[in-house]
Amino acid sequence: MIKYGRLIYLVWLAAQLTTTTLSGQSCVSEALQLTDSVEISRALESCLAAAGRQSSAKEILVATNALALHHSGNTLSQLSHWLEAERYLERIDAVEERRQVLRQIGGLYRRENFPARALEFYQAAWLLLPNKQWTEEREGLLYQIADMHKALKHLSESQRAYQELLDYYVTQNKAEQEEQVLRHLADLYSTAGQPAKAREYYFRLESLAREHQQTADLAAALNNIGYTYHRENQLEDAYRFFLQTYHLQFNLPRQERLSLFQNLAICALNRKDSERALDYIKQAQDELAPSTVENARLEHLRALILLQRKDYVNALRQLEMALLKGGQDRALMADLYKTGAEIYQARYELTQAIDFYQRHIRLKEAIETEERLRRRELDEQLAQMERTEKEIKLLLAREEVRNLAIRQLQADNERIKFGADKLVLEGINRDNDLRLLRQQAELDSIRIKNELLDKQRTQSMLALAQEQLHRALADGSLAAITQQEAMRLVEQEKNEREVARQIDLLNKDKAINQLELERQLNFRRYAYLLGAALGFILLLIGGSWQFARRNNRLLAKKNQEVEAERSKAEALLLNILPDETAQELKQTGQTAPRAYPEATVVFTDFSDFTALASNMSPVELLAELNECFIRFDDITEAHGLEKIKVIGDSYMYVGGLPAPLPRHAHAAVAAALEMQIFIEERRQEHLRAGKPYWQMRVGVHTGPVVAGVVGKHKFSFDIWGDTVNTASRLEGAGMPGRINVSTDTYRLIKDTYTCQYRGELDVKGKGEIGMYFIAEEAIKEV
Repeated sequence: MIKYGRLIYLVWLAAQLTTTTLSGQSCVSEALQLTDSVEISRALESCLAAAGRQSSAKEILVATNALALHHSGNTLSQLSHWLEAERYLERIDAVEERRQVLRQIGGLYRRENFPARALEFYQAAWLLLPNKQWTEEREGLLYQIADMHKALKHLSESQRAYQELLDYYVTQNKAEQEEQVLRHLADLYSTAGQPAKAREYYFRLESLAREHQQTADLAAALNNIGYTYHRENQLEDAYRFFLQTYHLQFNLPRQERLSLFQNLAICALNRKDSERALDYIKQAQDELAPSTVENARLEHLRALILLQRKDYVNALRQLEMALLKGGQDRALMADLYKTGAEIYQARYELTQAIDFYQRHIRLKEAIETEERLRRRELDEQLAQMERTEKEIKLLLAREEVRNLAIRQLQADNERIKFGADKLVLEGINRDNDLRLLRQQAELDSIRIKNELLDKQRTQSMLALAQEQLHRALADGSLAAITQQEAMRLVEQEKNEREVARQIDLLNKDKAINQLELERQLNFRRYAYLLGAALGFILLLIGGSWQFARRNNRLLAKKNQEVEAERSKAEALLLNILPDETAQELKQTGQTAPRAYPEATVVFTDFSDFTALASNMSPVELLAELNECFIRFDDITEAHGLEKIKVIGDSYMYVGGLPAPLPRHAHAAVAAALEMQIFIEERRQEHLRAGKPYWQMRVGVHTGPVVAGVVGKHKFSFDIWGDTVNTASRLEGAGMPGRINVSTDTYRLIKDTYTCQYRGELDVKGKGEIGMYFIAEEAIKEV
C-alpha cells in the first residue's frame, strides 16, 4: 500500500487539493510524503482534526477521503473517520458536504451487506437535499434507497422509489434508464413471489425492445416472461415463450442460454415429451461447453427425466456421472443424493435408498449450519460496526464537551483579565493618594524626630540591662540539663547490653531445640518409607501372581473367542464367494480375474413386478422376494451352479465356473425349469387366496466370460463379458412363464430338451439373435 496505494489516491487528491486552502494542501501533501503507513495515518488524522477546528468543509472532505483510501479494506477504520467528518460538518452546518459523507457511510454498510443501516444514512442524506429538483445526486440517492428497500424486502417502499424514477425517465424520454428501472421492478416482484406482477414489467420491456429493435433485450424479456409462466405452472404459455426465446438464443449471454435449455427441458418433461427434453440437454452440452458443475446439473436433469420414464438403470448411471462432477457445489450434491434415494426406492433397493437419503439430510444440515454461522458472523460484524459508531459518536461528544469547557475557561480568563485591569486602575489611584499621604507623613516625621531620639536612648539602656539578666539565668539552666542527659545515656547503654545478652541465650536454646526436632522427624520419615517399601514389594508379588492367573484365564477365553470368530468369518466368506476364490483370497489377500472359455449364464426376472409391487407393503414385498430367492438358492446349489447376485427382482446364476461342471448348460436349464415350476405353484396358491402373483421370464446363453473379485472394499464375486449382456437381453426378450435360450445354448441341450424355434429376433445393441423356447413337458431321458 505504501508503494502503490499512494499512487492511486495521489492523482485523485491532486484535484481536490487545488480547491482547498494552502494550509489544507500543505497538511495532506506532507502526510502523503511519509513512508511509514502508521505515520501517514496519524498525520492524516491530525489534518482532519485541524480542518475540524478550522471549520473548513473542503479540507475535512479531502482529509477524510485520503484516510478512507489509505485504510481501504479496513471498514471499521473508514467508518470511524467518516463519522468524525460527519460530526464536524454537522457542527459547521455544511449541508452539501455532509450529504456526501452520509452517502459514503451508507455505502460502507451496503458493501458489508447491512442494508438496514445503509438505508438509515441514505435517508438522512435524502432529507438534506435542498429541493425536489432532479439532479444526478438526487437520482443516484433515490436509486440507493430503492435498492436497500429491495434488499430488505420492503416491497411497497421499494416499488414507490423505483416508480418515481420510472416516471421521471418516461417524461425525460430516457429509454435506456427506463429499461433499467423496469428490470429492477420486474426483479423486485419476481423475488417477492409475485410472478404475474413481474410479468407486466417484462411485457413492457418486450415492447420497448421491439420498438427499438434490440434483439438481445427482446430475447431476455421473452425468456423472463416464460420463466414467470413456468413459476405459476402455466406450462403451455411458458413453453411458448421459451420457444420464442430459443429462436433468438444466440443474442443471449452463455449463462442465460444454458438456463434457457434447462427451462426448455423441464417444460418438455412436464409435457410428457421426455425425448425432446433429453435433446435440449444434449444440445446444451454440445453447443455451450458447460463447466464441470454445470455439466453435473445437466446430468442431474437427465437423471430426473429417465427416472420419470422409469428407466432406472440409465437414470442411476446418469446420477453417478453427476455425482462425480458436482463435488464443488454442496447444494447440488444434496439434490443429487435426494434424487439417488428416489431412484433406489423405485428399484426397491431400500438399503441404498436410505443411505442416499441420509447423505442428503447430512449435507442439507451442514449447509444450513454454515449459513447460520455466516449470519452469526455478519451479526457480529454489524454489532462491531455499531459499537464503533457509538464509540466515535461518544468520543466526538466528549470532544465537543471538552471544547465547550475550553471556551468557558477562555471566557473566565477574559473576565479575570478584565478584573485585573480594573484592579490595576484602582491601584494607580491608591498610589496617588498614598503619595500625598507620604508627603504629609514626611512633614510630621521631621517634627517628632527629636522626641524619638530621646525616647530611643532611654529604651536602649533598659534593653541592655534586661539582656544581662537573661544571660545569667540561661547559663545556670544549661549546666543542670547537661548533667541529667549524661546520666540518662549511661543507664541506657547498660540496659542495651543486658537485652543483647538475653537475646543471644534465647537464640542458642532455639537452635538446639530445632536440631533435636529435625533428628526425630528424619528418623520417623525413614521408618515410614522402609515399611511402605516392604508392603509395596509384598503387594506387588501377590498382585503379579493374581494377574498372571487372571491373564491365563482371559487368554484362553480370548483364544476360544478368536477361533469362533475366525470360523464365522470363514463361513461368511464362503457364503459370499466360491470356495476356490475364498481360499485364494485368504492365502494371497487378492484374487486375479480369470477367463473361462465356456459357461452358461442365466437371468430371471419377474414380469409386471413394478405394478404388482405398488399394491404391496414393503414388508410383504420383501418377504415374498426373500422366500422366492431362498428357494432359488437351494435349486442352484443342488445342481452345482454358482449364484452371482440379485439385482432388484432379477436373479443371476452361472454354470461351469469357478469349478468345472460337465454339462453345465443342461444343469442351468434344469434349474431354470425347477424355478419356473416353483413360481407356477406359487401363482396357483396366490390365485386361490386372491393375492397378487408373479410370473417369471428366464434368459439363457452360453459363451466365454471373465470372473473374479475386483476392488478391496465390500467385494463380491462377479462375471463380465458379452455373454452376460446377451443373457440379459434374452431374458428381456422372453415371455412370462417361459425359458428363452440362445442358439449357442440350444446346440448343447437339443438332445435333452425339446425346443421351439422363435426365429432371428432383433435385440437392442446386439442385432438379430436366434432364440428358442424350452418345452417344459417335452423332457427326454438321456
